[in-house]
Amino acid sequence: MRKKIAILLAFVGIFVALLFIRPWEPEPQKGPRFVDRLPDADVIGRSNVLDLTRALSSSLYHYRIPFREFLSPEFILSQGKAFGIDFQESAFFFADEKDWEIQSFGILFKITDSSSVHIGINRLDNLLDLKDTVVYNRRVYKYNKLGIYFAYGKDWLLVYQGKNFKRTYHDVLFAKLNEIPPKWRVFLNQQSNTGHGIIAQATTENLAENGIKSILISVANDSSSLTLNAQVNQFDTLAFQIKKSGWNYLPQEFTRTNASIHCDIGRLRNNPNNPIIRLLTKLGEKIKFPVNDLMNAWEGNVAFRQGGIERVQERYIESELDENFNVSEVVKYKTIKVPGYSVYLSTNASNRPMIDKLLNKGIMTKQEGKYRMLFSPPLQMHQTDTSLMFHTSKFLPVLHPSSQNEILFTHKKTPYLIYLDSTRVKTLYGRLQIPLDKIISDNINL
Repeated sequence: MRKKIAILLAFVGIFVALLFIRPWEPEPQKGPRFVDRLPDADVIGRSNVLDLTRALSSSLYHYRIPFREFLSPEFILSQGKAFGIDFQESAFFFADEKDWEIQSFGILFKITDSSSVHIGINRLDNLLDLKDTVVYNRRVYKYNKLGIYFAYGKDWLLVYQGKNFKRTYHDVLFAKLNEIPPKWRVFLNQQSNTGHGIIAQATTENLAENGIKSILISVANDSSSLTLNAQVNQFDTLAFQIKKSGWNYLPQEFTRTNASIHCDIGRLRNNPNNPIIRLLTKLGEKIKFPVNDLMNAWEGNVAFRQGGIERVQERYIESELDENFNVSEVVKYKTIKVPGYSVYLSTNASNRPMIDKLLNKGIMTKQEGKYRMLFSPPLQMHQTDTSLMFHTSKFLPVLHPSSQNEILFTHKKTPYLIYLDSTRVKTLYGRLQIPLDKIISDNINL
């Protein structure tokens, strides 16, 4: 009797369990995660808005930027809470390019309350006069003046500017669970992506054509400058490696361009199909510049300085009348001002046939002991078996030991500084430092 009761109770338990578990019913399909909605693009990146504004706050207050209090982390966080945007989580941005120009750009924000986002868009509508339309049976808002679209869902907000909104919106709206694009999966799994206010990765056709697999860029700043840290990854082994010692010309008061590069170029010299060689060949093809001769003679070190004014004596011929009214040609000299140049190249004994070829081709000309390179001012040349030096000054400029690879160039009165920090087998690490003084004073009324 007890066995029958036990068996009956077991059957009842199983029956009740089946009613709760219902194994005959299919599992409810889970919706996509936020990261599954990230659209594929040439340039992808992430930014922690609060970390970014904290990093930039020193610059905002250093230059006393108007309305800087509205760019503080506290104010942005409060606005995010008011309008349902989670600024404590990373925002993700993406862009497509063509011929080195950005064609479209978008940002995907995490949101905590879609009803609050709707309130925020209504408020934005009062300021900008947004137009609404329907795409895929969903309401979308557009600011026609700048072609900016706004769309949102349960946990995401899309801001987009460009001509491919419908395709991008489709990828975001109809994303599926665990179908995150491969580029984003690799990017998000990289440990180096953490701890930066903003970091981006570019993988474009133009880069690939030049042998570059990807470029990873992060942003840092102090109160007076902005620094872009770059990691350039190539498909193949780097054709050069950076050396830690060489020579440079010290910058002077009016120096506009200054460069000091020291590299081991053995692989580059022996690889005529390298993108660097192809680029040099393309740049020099109009004047038939002997790139192969240059690479055979150059040993990888260069120092260059341009800026300031040098006064040189220029020879000219003037026709004069003598007492008998006979015309005679008289050689005279006048002092002219020319841009100051100093150039140093480490070379081997092949520099002599290279110079001869430049003279034979007319790319370099010689007159009264000085040389001109196409339209350059007259230069003095010092040639040895290990170096070539050209300069406009009367005396040979002094070279100084250098432990950094760097390039200084000036654009619109702002001096930009490029550092080549180190190299690995397939990777180059560098920085671009941008002073903010002139840029801010030109674009913001302080």
